[in-house]
Amino acid sequence: MNQKLVNLIIGSLLHDVGKIIYRSGEKKSHSILGWEFLSKIPAFEGNTDIKECIKYHHGRELSKAALDDNSLAYIAYVADNISAYSDRRLELIEGDSDSEAGFDKTAPLASVFNILNGSNNNLNYKLKFLKDINYPTSNEISATASNYLDIKIKLEEQLKGVQVEEKYINSILHLLEICTSYVPSSTNTKELGDISLYDHSKTTASIASCLFYYLEGENLKEKIFKDEKALKDEKAFLLFSFDVSGIQNYIYTISGKGALKALRARSLYLDLLMENIVDDLLQKTNLSRCNLIYAGGGHAYILLPNTKATIDSLIEFEQELKSWFLSEFGVALYVACAYVDCTGNELAQDIGSVYERVGRELSIKKSQRYTYDDIVKLNTSTREKNDRECRECKKSGPLSQDGMCNICQALIDISPSIVQKGLYFVVEKNKSDYSLPLPFGNNLYFKTLN
Repeated sequence: MNQKLVNLIIGSLLHDVGKIIYRSGEKKSHSILGWEFLSKIPAFEGNTDIKECIKYHHGRELSKAALDDNSLAYIAYVADNISAYSDRRLELIEGDSDSEAGFDKTAPLASVFNILNGSNNNLNYKLKFLKDINYPTSNEISATASNYLDIKIKLEEQLKGVQVEEKYINSILHLLEICTSYVPSSTNTKELGDISLYDHSKTTASIASCLFYYLEGENLKEKIFKDEKALKDEKAFLLFSFDVSGIQNYIYTISGKGALKALRARSLYLDLLMENIVDDLLQKTNLSRCNLIYAGGGHAYILLPNTKATIDSLIEFEQELKSWFLSEFGVALYVACAYVDCTGNELAQDIGSVYERVGRELSIKKSQRYTYDDIVKLNTSTREKNDRECRECKKSGPLSQDGMCNICQALIDISPSIVQKGLYFVVEKNKSDYSLPLPFGNNLYFKTLN
């Protein structure tokens, strides 16, 4: 991954860290507080790109700064605007002395269900780390300076152990998830405070990553700051989705012997298969897990840049993935992939229609599952003389002594280890009798820590 992109992702993830500092009792604009906070951490103190993303992510401050025309702060600024659905040129800035009266820094994170279907509830979350289940409550809750100080200390301790490298992006993302999932992104008294700082930071980094590729070769100051309105109307983004059909039938197509073990193993395998597919796509497009919007239940949504390189990667990715599913599972499981282009304004103001469009594209793909060549392949017997039908999934091929194909046998073999403590998963290119196949030449191993 390009080092500039690494700087931009980390800068976008941490652009609002100053809100934690401000709410812990310190004075000054949260942009300045965030810049000062990171300047004291070894990995960031000499990184101008990251510190500019934090110090100048608001229009008022950016307009007065003498930055290089291609400073990453311009991308962080517009990505923040799209993520927050606002125009920051005139907005009040949390922590600014002129704006302090418009904020309540003790406000808790509100539940997103408060206004669902015309409701008018007042359920809020306690400010705490992401550990146990934190149910929203109607009791009066106040986020204290002491709560925020605990978060500040945790962030400071953990960030001292990171480096500005690609391999640390997921660690920083995970740290923010633990620390800021119950921190409101905005405490503006005129706004709903139902979006967490974690979600806002993650989507800002996702949007910024896409714009980094989309605006490659452009003068960022001219393109973003002087013509922001036009940029937000450009189809700079792709909403990509894939859906795996046949999961329920596949999971429950088992014999009576060892049924519980088989169910447990198949369900876990499919979950890890989904995550691996997501990681492979992000790797092919040189993006991070910030761009993953959702993955679960055989379905995923990923935000991507609308560039030729990305579209070429998606075409190749879909072909390889469909071929692998056909080879490993026949018609038992099918994967459909689709994407639609969209603008920054659509992401900010009309995201529902974007999801509807990609959903329609997926439906079309599902109704036209196989090409002529696929159908010919499915109807051409490749069975060897000694091939038999697997007792579990009914797939024909070489079987183990227990009458199972390689996947079903491996699932039975690894099932007892799933419930053990200290289990971890390894993806390798090497294949063995105890590995499970994954797309793109990978294999999944289950190992336990001694």
